[in-house]
Amino acid sequence: MTRNRTVAVRTLGLSAFLLAIGAASPAWAGLTICNSAGAPVSAVVAWFPADEEGTSTNGHMPGTVHGWIKLAAGECKGVDDNSNAEGYFYYFAKLSDGSRNWEGRSRLCVRSRAFRSQQLFLMGGSTCSGDWYDVGFRRINSNATHYKLTLNL
Repeated sequence: MTRNRTVAVRTLGLSAFLLAIGAASPAWAGLTICNSAGAPVSAVVAWFPADEEGTSTNGHMPGTVHGWIKLAAGECKGVDDNSNAEGYFYYFAKLSDGSRNWEGRSRLCVRSRAFRSQQLFLMGGSTCSGDWYDVGFRRINSNATHYKLTLNL
């Protein structure tokens, strides 16, 4: 039996993130991002394995970071499939004109061109090197089979 629930989170009184969660089993299949912002959006997603019970460091295992996913206004894309274990998705997104970002406090390195990399979160005085720069990501708890994230203004 599939169970759906919707959680809306309001940020800065200007925007809302709509997260529609459909849970069918303990394993999960991936992430879909939809752009309802009315303008082109670029996004980066990251996936990290879940912590072992009783820990909070994930054994210091790296996550997979993938960007940039380009979304036209009204477009949805399945951006990652990670069906092997439970874990957490993180995302950073921005309007293509740079006027709006969807960001959080978990810091990872990104670059201006397309990339896929294995990374640890930046901690303390850690910095990015070369043509990489750091941005803040928001976490999505991934205890369900599929997540649909809709970016709105």
